[in-house]
Amino acid sequence: MKKILLLSITFLMIFNSPLMAQKEKKDKPAKAKKQKSSLIETPFIKDTKNSDDYKKEQREEISKPVMPKYDVDQGFNQGKKKKKQQDAYKNRKYFFPSKPQHAWQIGVFGGFSILSGDVTPNLFSGNKPALPGHNFGLHVTKAWSYMFSTRLRYSTYTMFTNDGTASTLTLEHLNVINERSSGFQGYNDGQLFFHNSRTQGHDLNLDFIISFGNLAFHKERTNFNFKLFPTIGMTMYQTFYDHYDGNGDVYDYNSVANLNDIGTKKRGDVLKQLSAMRDGKYETRAEEHTVADENKILNYNPRFIFGIGGGFTVRLTKWMYLDIETRQMLMRDDLLDGMQWQEPEVSSGTTNSKGQTRNFDSYNQTTLGLTFNLVGKKTTEPLTMLNPMHYSYQKLAEADPEKAIDDLLKDDDGDGVPNRLDQEDDTPEGAPVDPKGMALDSDKDGIIDLNDNEPFSQPGFAVDDKGVAQGTDEQLAEKVENIVNNMQQKSGGSGMNCEALSVELPSVHFDKDKYNIKPEYYAHLYEVAQRLLTCPEAKILARGMADKDDNTKYNEQLSYNRVDAVIDYLTSTYGLDRNRFIVKYDGEAEASGRTSSEQYLDRKVDFKLVEDETGDSNPSAPHPGMKAGKAK
Repeated sequence: MKKILLLSITFLMIFNSPLMAQKEKKDKPAKAKKQKSSLIETPFIKDTKNSDDYKKEQREEISKPVMPKYDVDQGFNQGKKKKKQQDAYKNRKYFFPSKPQHAWQIGVFGGFSILSGDVTPNLFSGNKPALPGHNFGLHVTKAWSYMFSTRLRYSTYTMFTNDGTASTLTLEHLNVINERSSGFQGYNDGQLFFHNSRTQGHDLNLDFIISFGNLAFHKERTNFNFKLFPTIGMTMYQTFYDHYDGNGDVYDYNSVANLNDIGTKKRGDVLKQLSAMRDGKYETRAEEHTVADENKILNYNPRFIFGIGGGFTVRLTKWMYLDIETRQMLMRDDLLDGMQWQEPEVSSGTTNSKGQTRNFDSYNQTTLGLTFNLVGKKTTEPLTMLNPMHYSYQKLAEADPEKAIDDLLKDDDGDGVPNRLDQEDDTPEGAPVDPKGMALDSDKDGIIDLNDNEPFSQPGFAVDDKGVAQGTDEQLAEKVENIVNNMQQKSGGSGMNCEALSVELPSVHFDKDKYNIKPEYYAHLYEVAQRLLTCPEAKILARGMADKDDNTKYNEQLSYNRVDAVIDYLTSTYGLDRNRFIVKYDGEAEASGRTSSEQYLDRKVDFKLVEDETGDSNPSAPHPGMKAGKAK
């Protein structure tokens, strides 16, 4: 039986090997190698919830970084629905465990912001004050599965633009712009100037994050988690120009114009001249759409935005991560930089307008941040940071085939009947037992056979504390005769009233492919013989059976061999007439067992007290010449 069970669950052992495998490092001393070898041979993952197994120190020898331990019950039972699912899984009524109770996250971040529009973006060079475009903010994140999470994110940003190439505007454009702002008042048609702007705003976004780095199949986890995310939200911005000096006059760019010789001067030289000229006060509100003027919120222009981003997370500790991300945000607005006009086309001394640009402005944010897990005693890390295979691998690793077999065949009282079938847990050592593990009392005198000096005492007699019937042999024989005579008289003198006797007779069971009678069943046959001896008119139906493991003909012959061996034993041992038996052999006709214990119960000979039933007491073998079973 043990061999069969080993073969049936061999595949589980495959999963134990990778978890125990280690490589010995060459630069380690010999003593350290010896300790590591010992670690490999000693499993550290077991199913004992409160034990010291699955230690972090041991696991660090195999895999880094190490997954925090979470047991079968940790975090699973926080909600009624989760508890119901987890209980069903543990009781083998449902295939899938519930999700662990996992942490929310909060985080802070900051980084660079760059505006992409009609005016050249400026990160450092030429800005005054010399600040880069920047942003900072905070977020709250919730994971919904091992790959998907959502994040509510707020940020405030500042972005700069500064053209290093001179521009001219037609009077038509100046008039339109000055109707929407005062940015170009003081400039004349065709006058030279340089665009610049500072845009300040606030974002509120909802990110839909798809994570990839936690899909690790051969280690507990990874240090890196890559992610992509689309995002939607709303922004509010305001844009200002720096076009007036400290005296309130427009800047005179004539001194810079000489440097603005395309092809001969570098843009950096122009930006240095512009930075020296300007005072860095963005005092003039930029051009705005009329609809924006009517819908301002706290002097900010609101816009719906959408975008896409990506990045990766670096694990610092089990509760803190470093995030590096970039995102590109888009909107249906061409005035984020305060400029929506194409440069006029100049030819043959005539300036022609080319109209508004057709592109909408956008901006990029590249950030560095820290994210913190709100971890509690019964809370794991966020699902997107856990290995989704961890729980399954842990359960497979905890499955010990040898232990499962030992538990299945465990026999605490050593009576030969496994605990799962044993109905008497504390059978005295050495006592013969029946198939249910109950100590035998063959003569039903209240003293088990182990302690009974006369295990087959005549029924109906007082016995001493050693199970010996009281009186001389002649007295006992006379008492038996009196009991039989009394029962015959009660039946009207026509024989014993056998209906007054119990018709529940014990069975005899056999080992697989055997028809020899095992010694522990001699007491059963003694009881059957005593019933027949005290009831001389009674007839017994003896029925042989087999399990379903072989073909029908084989099982029919085997069941015949079994019942024939039992009848031979009764007639030869107790002098019973074979004609008092009706012999039948059913083979596998009534067998239903699938497990080894159920099949054992199918392999038997049953007895039943009958009255009117007729049948052959010595039938011929159903399949003469066929060898079915062994007699030893």
